[in-house]
Amino acid sequence: MSIEASLAEDSPNNIESGEANSSSNEMTPLLNVSPSEASLEIAKRDTTDPYPTAARKEVQWMLSSSSLTILTLILQASFYFVNVLAVSHLGANELAAMSLAATCVGLIALAPTAGLMSAMDTFCSTAYTASRDKTLVGLHFQRGLIAAFIHFIVVSPVLWYAKDILLMVKQDPEIAHLSSVYLRIQILAVLPWSIFEACKRYLQAQEIMRAGTIIIMIVAPFHWINNYVFVRSETYGLGFIGAPIVNVVSTCMLVIGIVIYTCNSRAKETWGGWDRRVFHNMQEFYKLAIPS
Repeated sequence: MSIEASLAEDSPNNIESGEANSSSNEMTPLLNVSPSEASLEIAKRDTTDPYPTAARKEVQWMLSSSSLTILTLILQASFYFVNVLAVSHLGANELAAMSLAATCVGLIALAPTAGLMSAMDTFCSTAYTASRDKTLVGLHFQRGLIAAFIHFIVVSPVLWYAKDILLMVKQDPEIAHLSSVYLRIQILAVLPWSIFEACKRYLQAQEIMRAGTIIIMIVAPFHWINNYVFVRSETYGLGFIGAPIVNVVSTCMLVIGIVIYTCNSRAKETWGGWDRRVFHNMQEFYKLAIPS
């Protein structure tokens, strides 16, 4: 189908005849043409530059945007790396227990949450670029928050009683005990981390790419210093339990920072307040989130 044919189908007479049989909501397709044709038509209208110039500008934008995302991920990974460095000085069992606990948190809590946030990112980006009602971005953001909270409620008991599960699979009793201690504290960081990721994706969907990077660049040095002070320091060190405590503190700092940034950025224009519609069509959200 050509663009012209699609526009002809959308003439006033055809629209009037179709209004009685259709209703639109946030899940209704915005165009009667394929995404590739629509994207090409929009691209032609949005620029008068020759193709090489337009392509170069697009590549430059992609590199500048992705570089901030890459830096954010590197700084996030440094949190775990610094934890390993600090705990490794306490002993082999402590290091093994921390690694096992971090793996459990990653598989049970963080990886599924990342899938939920990927789905939210897709819906928010589509709503921001293709919808006239920008508050739909905030609506999908709310769905991501609710999905993350439900997931947190489900996995928290699993992490709390992880010791019994580890002993069932014949894990060393001392390592299982230390891992359980670590996990019971680390649980407190799961929901704040989910909120931080949701806010970060919410901002990125609106082309605000540097928010997460700025916040992590501020928090990361505190995390590094706190790992030494609360884990290894002879004066203030708490030993093994200092590592998860530092994680909780750092994650809460990330959330506070990005919430303040969001409230003072142009992203607040897409926030229409809490809406009951957030519970409608949640199955569509999970259809995209579960495979992710």
